[in-house]
Amino acid sequence: MALAVRRGAESLGGSVTDAEGVTDADQGARVLDVSLPNCVPIEVTLHDGRWDHLVDPPPWRSVLLWMLRVAPFAIWLTMAGWVIDILHVQERGGRTHPLLQILPAGTVMLVPIVAPVIMVLALLVTPLILVNRRLSTVARTIVSSWIGDAWMYRSDRLDDTAIASVRELVESVRQQSDAVIVVGHSQGAEIGRRVAITTDVDTCVWVGSGEFPLGILRMLRRSPGVVVALWTVLLTFPMVFALVLTALWNGLAGLVGVAVDTFAGLWPPRMVMPAEVSDRADAMSRGFWDFAWSGLGEVAFLLVYFGVAAFVIVRLANAPRDQHKTPDCQVAVIKSLMDPVCLGPRGDADFVRYVPVSRATSWWREHVAYFDKPETGKTLIEAMVGANSISHIPHVPKLGVAIHVIGALAAGAMAFLLWALGTWMLTLMPF
Repeated sequence: MALAVRRGAESLGGSVTDAEGVTDADQGARVLDVSLPNCVPIEVTLHDGRWDHLVDPPPWRSVLLWMLRVAPFAIWLTMAGWVIDILHVQERGGRTHPLLQILPAGTVMLVPIVAPVIMVLALLVTPLILVNRRLSTVARTIVSSWIGDAWMYRSDRLDDTAIASVRELVESVRQQSDAVIVVGHSQGAEIGRRVAITTDVDTCVWVGSGEFPLGILRMLRRSPGVVVALWTVLLTFPMVFALVLTALWNGLAGLVGVAVDTFAGLWPPRMVMPAEVSDRADAMSRGFWDFAWSGLGEVAFLLVYFGVAAFVIVRLANAPRDQHKTPDCQVAVIKSLMDPVCLGPRGDADFVRYVPVSRATSWWREHVAYFDKPETGKTLIEAMVGANSISHIPHVPKLGVAIHVIGALAAGAMAFLLWALGTWMLTLMPF
């Protein structure tokens, strides 16, 4: 945190030093003197809201089995969140044409193609890891301590420990500070949100927040009917997609065939009688309307399918009361397009800042790299002094031609694979 503020201040032409002679700071707190061009120097006290020591890690077997159960939903959440963020970035970058907006979102189709391969490899490697004592210890620690935090949160096991501890810290700091800014990273951002909606804070900064996926996972735990409905959609959609796509393709092929027959025999040019012209025009018209009515029927079928699914899911969903609440203050959200944890919608009142994406070799640690980037520090300073007090042009990711091409190819490949899967599934039906 201190390093991010320092890098942000230096990139703005300012400086950050550790304050000297401070005697009234809480134990474990760090006090910084922040100087910025054309701004009054400010003193910032950083308090650590760490809560790990308050809870015991859950059994790694319980977490691992839960991971396997929620894997399909995690893939869906990643895809949905990624599409939302890509469309948001395209809009902020001035890409207003619908085709230019949606093409990069096709890259999301790589997720269901790549994710199963990774899952299969992980399942194959798991026995080998468990046999090796050293690797087994590391793997169990990762599953139990890191992913186990999410398991405990969705199980409401942090309400009386982590959330209560952070709330107590915020209320204590409130009594001795001019302004309170709550900063949270990953699941800490979601815990910070839970605290900020019930306490008096001035600003919130969520860094790589897991609010969207964690909120859905909490809802699914309370809504077993939604889980059944989602699995039903997951298992039936390939067949529905195959039926609709095959019908549309056959209709289009029929229309092309009618068009070819309509103009057949007209080369080399010859005199055509009015009656023949009328017959050819009628055949073309009948072919077109057959295709149009068939297409409308398939579209109506899809709309009914998704409409019924959405209605059932909404009716069965039992979301926690706090899930859609936002703090009564300014909220800044820091994201990266390559961080799957932070993807997803944000509140209309939030101001969103994107950090530059790391090099491809470092994508695997994108979620923990936020505080290494000056853009994060700039946003933290924005929260301290206000956006109008500093010269800061927010970073907007640029999606180049290659991303558009990859998106188109990935969408096409996914459509073909989905059609092939659905067609195979239909052959297994007894009717």
